[in-house]
Amino acid sequence: MQTFPLNALAEQFEVDRSTMVRAMRSIAPDLVKRGNRPQWKVSTAAMALELHRRKKHSNGDNHRLALVDKMEAAFGELDRQFESLKAETDLEKRRALSLKMQVGKAINASRNCWRP
Repeated sequence: MQTFPLNALAEQFEVDRSTMVRAMRSIAPDLVKRGNRPQWKVSTAAMALELHRRKKHSNGDNHRLALVDKMEAAFGELDRQFESLKAETDLEKRRALSLKMQVGKAINASRNCWRP
């Protein structure tokens, strides 16, 4: 089993040493040489670096996914309300129904999805 120190792994993966240190921080070494010098296999380092990159980039993705969910819910509610209004043929009943369903509130909710 061939193992490498952090500096060699950083060179092999062409990343900054500090990036490799952060990626390997919570990963137990595959081998500890004399003098308390930890070393890892390339496969261990590759998995750790991939996990590190996923964690680093997932924060923005989670925010975007939450925003998409919020938008889908708001527009889904609007679609449901408009279908109910289309089904009503009497104009006065349609107006009363729109007030009862609070269509204006749903429109504002969908509009607020676009604002920071």
